[in-house]
Amino acid sequence: MATVCKLRYFRLPLLVSRTLCTSENSGRKSNVPSFDSREVASILKKITGRNLNKIFSARKQEVGVPSYKLMTDAEFMKAQEEVERKAEHLLEMPPVMEERQEIHEVLEQNDELACYSESRYVFTDISTSVCDRIMFQQNQHEDVLDLACVQFEPDSADYIR
Repeated sequence: MATVCKLRYFRLPLLVSRTLCTSENSGRKSNVPSFDSREVASILKKITGRNLNKIFSARKQEVGVPSYKLMTDAEFMKAQEEVERKAEHLLEMPPVMEERQEIHEVLEQNDELACYSESRYVFTDISTSVCDRIMFQQNQHEDVLDLACVQFEPDSADYIR
């Protein structure tokens, strides 16, 4: 059985370091925005509305076999309520955390790699077994909110901005 690995290339510097924050420090000291409160979230939901066609719009995925179900009116109403509950869950505000501090830590300094190859790239396994905090991964999604939620951690300066 074959295993599938996703590979992404990065430029290979002399020093291998770990930096988790990508933007400059904005000078704020533990000011979490107030839009994480329940009152503000309910106001935002009222303003934006709940368009089920937009919430459950087609995402780029494999094309599967459609499924059709025959239902009574009671079963249809129950299924409609379930869809409303799922839509409510999808419309919840993402978590907001304090901005994390930058880490400037040299993980390894290997002088043997300095003139090893003419190539300036290194290939790294970014399969799903490693979480996004460890692996620097840029996912490409359909809209900006999906991009922000997937690309940035909730305590990232770019996410909070």
